Amino acid sequence: MRLSATRIKTYLTCPRQFRYIYIDELPRVPTTPLLFGSAMHETLCWLHECRMENGALANIEQAMQDFQQRWNDLLQAQAPVFKPGMTSQDYEAMARQMLAVHLKVSRKATVPLLLEFPFEVAIGEHTLVGILDRVDEGETGLVVMDYKTGSRKPSARDVEADLQLTIYAFGVQQMFGLPVEKVICHWLRDGVDLVSTRDKNDFAWLADEIVPYIANGVESQNFAPKPGYWCRWCDFRELCQAENSGQNADVNGGSASWPMQSN
Repeated sequence: MRLSATRIKTYLTCPRQFRYIYIDELPRVPTTPLLFGSAMHETLCWLHECRMENGALANIEQAMQDFQQRWNDLLQAQAPVFKPGMTSQDYEAMARQMLAVHLKVSRKATVPLLLEFPFEVAIGEHTLVGILDRVDEGETGLVVMDYKTGSRKPSARDVEADLQLTIYAFGVQQMFGLPVEKVICHWLRDGVDLVSTRDKNDFAWLADEIVPYIANGVESQNFAPKPGYWCRWCDFRELCQAENSGQNADVNGGSASWPMQSN
């Protein structure tokens, strides 16, 4: 089974949603926050590739020109749903602010080793896949960085518990045979690095608890719905309610239940 961080987190949140997306392959509604994140990631990759090739970062106007081209292409191709009160110009203004901050902090930072790097590593009988935003060289090992464009700043606890960062750190260590010195959640709105670590206990939890839990659930076709607050934004809410004899999902309660870490 091929498992990405997104697939794993989807199953842990709601197995029924996992079935709709990855088994039934039902279409989803594209949203502007998702496309904005994609365009920003691509522009950041371009910025640092320019630095690798030319020895210098682009300026803010060049960065904005690159972003606007990618952003407009995505809007034209996918015609996403905008959040109420938000326009394309609002997202462009947000991008300018993020890029200005990123350019400022990047002038003092090291040149990345890897950007938008796809990985594929074995974990038992299964395969973990993903795309690394960025990998840097640290003092005692490699540094895994994940860019975040969301409106809510992650807390230190969020970063410590971030399953995606655990998967990325495991993938990097398996690919290169080098220790992961630290993992970083880089919140683009203020350029702050939220730093955490991952160790052998985290990787054992991933390999011995999380992956078998997902694989066994999918193989046994356990796709029971897990109602919770996430139902409010689910593309398949009406279909799920109809499939459950018209009963309303409890959108006021519920929490994602994950296998607990022993450490």
